[in-house]
Amino acid sequence: MSRNIFSYSAVIASLLATALFAGCGTSNKEGNLSAADVAKVEETACAQCHSTAIDHIAGTPIYDAYLQSAHFTNNFRVVGCQDCHGGGAQHNGVGPLPYPNPDAAGKCFECHEKYLPTNHFASYTAAAHPGQYVSTNYKNSCTSCHDPHLAQNGILNGEINTVTGLPKGTEHTDWAESGHGEVDGEAWAHYDFKLRDNCNRCHTSTGYITYVSSNYAYPVPAWGTAGDKTNEVLTCKACHTDYNFKNRIRRAGAFSAPFNGNKNPIAFPDSGTSNLCIACHSGYESGGAIGGFTGTLTALTGDMDTKSAVNSHYLAAAALFYGKSAFHFYTSNVKYDTGYNTGKNFGTWSHGRLGMIDPATNQPYVASGVSTGEDGPCVACHLGSVNGNTKTHTLSASETWNAQGRCFGCHSNFAAEGGVDAVIEEEKELFDRGLDFYLFTLANHNIGNKTPIYYDVTTYPYFHKSLPAKRGTTDFKTWTMGTADSTIGKQVMGVAFNYNLINREKGAHVHNRAYTRRLMFDGIQYLQKGANTYSTSTGSIGGTADPNAQLSFTGYSTAVAAGTRPANPVSISTLKGWLLRSSGGLYYRR
Repeated sequence: MSRNIFSYSAVIASLLATALFAGCGTSNKEGNLSAADVAKVEETACAQCHSTAIDHIAGTPIYDAYLQSAHFTNNFRVVGCQDCHGGGAQHNGVGPLPYPNPDAAGKCFECHEKYLPTNHFASYTAAAHPGQYVSTNYKNSCTSCHDPHLAQNGILNGEINTVTGLPKGTEHTDWAESGHGEVDGEAWAHYDFKLRDNCNRCHTSTGYITYVSSNYAYPVPAWGTAGDKTNEVLTCKACHTDYNFKNRIRRAGAFSAPFNGNKNPIAFPDSGTSNLCIACHSGYESGGAIGGFTGTLTALTGDMDTKSAVNSHYLAAAALFYGKSAFHFYTSNVKYDTGYNTGKNFGTWSHGRLGMIDPATNQPYVASGVSTGEDGPCVACHLGSVNGNTKTHTLSASETWNAQGRCFGCHSNFAAEGGVDAVIEEEKELFDRGLDFYLFTLANHNIGNKTPIYYDVTTYPYFHKSLPAKRGTTDFKTWTMGTADSTIGKQVMGVAFNYNLINREKGAHVHNRAYTRRLMFDGIQYLQKGANTYSTSTGSIGGTADPNAQLSFTGYSTAVAAGTRPANPVSISTLKGWLLRSSGGLYYRR
């Protein structure tokens, strides 16, 4: 028999008996006896009471599910109810069971530790190693992911729930394909995050649960112990309190990001269940740490030629979606917000309305004739219903809203352009060309003594005096470019900060393309001209509609023609029209 079949299904059978015995007797059945002290009875005695019991979560007959599980059907040996719950001699007389909750008692892990595949559990010894589903803290928590009343390892895909009448879905396998379940992902394997203060709040399930459950109490101390080599991924338990996934979603209030060591906190809109996403995908740092916002800030002070670049962190989708964390150059007139400060955080941007309550109707916002729910935009797009009956946990938006064509309700032109995925890919090519122009300008700018700034995505703190970069020896620190002007130093570091922010957020071209395009323009213009200009007149920037008066494309065009830049199908003229939006202004008009 396959080790995987045995290991997965055995987990479930050892758990399903929890409810197997929970349906009869009195409250005193929840005893805590030693298994050695209680004799076993015939297994048929279990079926006498529980053969017709229905699991209220799975909607399936409890005993029938057990008979279909590998605990019963395997060719090794039958694992009975009492192998998990302990002897039933007293329970058969309506008395207690030794292990009313085998999972919490460690019975599941006790049997299966040696048979779990490495993505579930492995006894690593090396300092650097992959994450795993079962960490030290999860050895007695199998039911946080697996339904104990289902066969097929508690993840019986496609089976119809007799309570809801809907397919149970493929949440587990989808999750394992997502970044949250990717055991080799940098987010789980790069460091032993449980030993790192604050990092653990997003890079471990235990730290995340602590953070969310405490209403985002900051700081978040490390919780790991010496000798524990298990690295946690973001498991089901992080967002759900138990295996009744639909009805046990962890609740979280509106999030305020503790940027700059919580000296410059920035509040995000209350987005319902999407608050769970925002808590980590807001990034770790904002431009406020450098000094790029108006108002009172505790920002960088002193010599701007002694400091390494401030790191925005990675995958800051919420920060860009809501226009919250970049270094903002302007102090007046041009707004960098995206209209989320009116009504019930219900702005004018349609994407921001997804999953939100429409104050005009007090009902969830309807897009393309379909209610978007009230779980916020993250859930609406990345965990949206597929075929109207379940949710996908791959977190791929193309498998939710895009698959159903709902985007076409507002974007009717997408159908003629090959569909949503084709349009997004085209936008990605434009975005990548713009980013490359930005990167080129960092190394070929006109500020002060024009010292080149090089970017190496693999070597922290990413900005260096030369390439290939060597951490600690080539960190770029001469931000004032020989002028000794701290204001210039902050502006230049702000340009670098914004490049890293949008480059490391792989969905920036979708989450808020107008905002990210503006950040590109501001950064490139400042590097070329040493200042930023703008005009309120439609179709012009800096008082002129001529794109070449705003940015110079000549040097970059020459480099592209010479073949020294990465291949990209986007022409310079197309880039110019996209980046400057000369026909419609560069402002946030959606």
